Amino acid sequence: MDSLPYRQKRKKLELCPDCEDEVPTLVSWQDKDNKPHKTCEACREKGAKERARYNTEAREAFRHEAERTMDSERDAKKEAASKPREGRIELGLHVETVDVKDGKDVFKQQFMTKVSGVNAGTVKPKAQKWLWHNRVPAGAITWGVGKPGNAKSLWATDLAARVSSGADFPDGAKNPHGPRKVLMYAGEDNLRCLWEALY
Repeated sequence: MDSLPYRQKRKKLELCPDCEDEVPTLVSWQDKDNKPHKTCEACREKGAKERARYNTEAREAFRHEAERTMDSERDAKKEAASKPREGRIELGLHVETVDVKDGKDVFKQQFMTKVSGVNAGTVKPKAQKWLWHNRVPAGAITWGVGKPGNAKSLWATDLAARVSSGADFPDGAKNPHGPRKVLMYAGEDNLRCLWEALY
């Protein structure tokens, strides 16, 4: 064995197809176009840097395109909202621009407040439909107002439970609608607490 030539004793090297260097091992990786490659470690690191630079440039291009789209949509909505609605008198229009932070980026966001009036004589009266008769109208906003600790959340949760289960209301009023789906927004209460209150 000791008489074998040195060339036969050393480990067989592989040729890198990119730099054409002989290396002990080739590694597999994918470029920015997801094409497979099998090269030396140095070429793989070079390809990884190119892919990272390409991904960064692609993200920036996508962000700029999204900003242009958002600006275009915002301008279209602003123009549509600025047009007076039929039968209404425009009393005022206020547009405020604020900075909205998203991570390290800051975007300009516009908020528009529009005040308009309508002649009450042109309004056609309609019979009011009720969710809870004479207390909570259907198709309208109901405010639950009270001081902290006066069980506003408990009242809203109880109402949601009665609507979703089809149960009658606390004052004895019948619930003629049967079980209905309820969408709840819980901005302060814990979801587990709400779940236990509902079920």
